[in-house]
Amino acid sequence: MGKKSLNESVSNNQQKAVDASRAVGRVAMGSAQAIAQINQKAAQDFAELIQKRVSELMKTQDPKTAFEYVHAEVLQDAAKEVAHYHQQLLDVLKSGNKELSDIAEVMIQDSKADLSTL
Repeated sequence: MGKKSLNESVSNNQQKAVDASRAVGRVAMGSAQAIAQINQKAAQDFAELIQKRVSELMKTQDPKTAFEYVHAEVLQDAAKEVAHYHQQLLDVLKSGNKELSDIAEVMIQDSKADLSTL
């Protein structure tokens, strides 16, 4: 392999590494934005739910009824919201990891191809 050919190969490999880094950054940014949106939505939903539940709780005069209400309604709703929130985060992370895995696979295949020409 001549010097020019070697320089072209190194330059191509560097460009591939730069492109892969940009792709990884794009995936990370997309995941971060999606998680931020999920967090914002969850906070808004939670605030609305709490406001509604507190308003309903304030109407209750009997402490036993209030306790039963909190236990039956508020805690169950909160558990459902937390489970939903976790599922959304998991979906974002799975998607991001799949994209990162795809990028890594392309890089590995490119490296194999480059090494086979040496």
